Amino acid sequence: STNPNGLACYTAAVKYHATVSMTPQAIHDLGKAQMEKITAEMREIGRRSFNIDDPAALLTLVTTDPKYRFKSRDELIKTAESAVARAKAALPQWFGMVPMAPVIVEPYPAFLEKTAPGGQAVPPTADGKPGKYLINAYKATEQSRAGLESTAFHETYPGHHLQGAIALEQENLHPISRYFFLSGFGEGWGLYAERLADEMGLFSSDVDRLGLLSNEGLRAAR
Repeated sequence: STNPNGLACYTAAVKYHATVSMTPQAIHDLGKAQMEKITAEMREIGRRSFNIDDPAALLTLVTTDPKYRFKSRDELIKTAESAVARAKAALPQWFGMVPMAPVIVEPYPAFLEKTAPGGQAVPPTADGKPGKYLINAYKATEQSRAGLESTAFHETYPGHHLQGAIALEQENLHPISRYFFLSGFGEGWGLYAERLADEMGLFSSDVDRLGLLSNEGLRAAR
């Protein structure tokens, strides 16, 4: 707001990225309201499964205690593959249209994994190449189990792979709708897909549901 036309520029950026007509203040207030709901759910899980009432202490526990970490790189990869397979099997019960293109779970190559994000969807191509879910298995024994399933559902089924592959397969759509990724719609669906995955019964435990809530908290905060 201290820049020339700063508020107008910020509001226009919101419209471009999120496709909604909201003021920056309204978005800030919404984020705070969402954070209250998220922390309330964390407290519920903490009381139910960990005998802990403080969300910060709960998150510290599941990210630092070795018993909530992966025992090996292979275990991390197999857990991701299992989550994706479980989600794919459940799709026909929830969606009238599912993508034909498969998705392959694959670790980042060694030269990327030290600086790569936790996971990333690579969409399939119109000429028949499958989609990929790239996972970061770097220092797997130092990674918490909490966020893996939620990220897997976000990136594959019912998240980005489902969304992008179905769009690509609709040849009657305008190329913009088939190929163009818009942040508000694309990441909005990805985040919704994490919550939908819980409704679909895909999460293995309350540890994994904390990953869902942690991810939601990240989005609400930023």
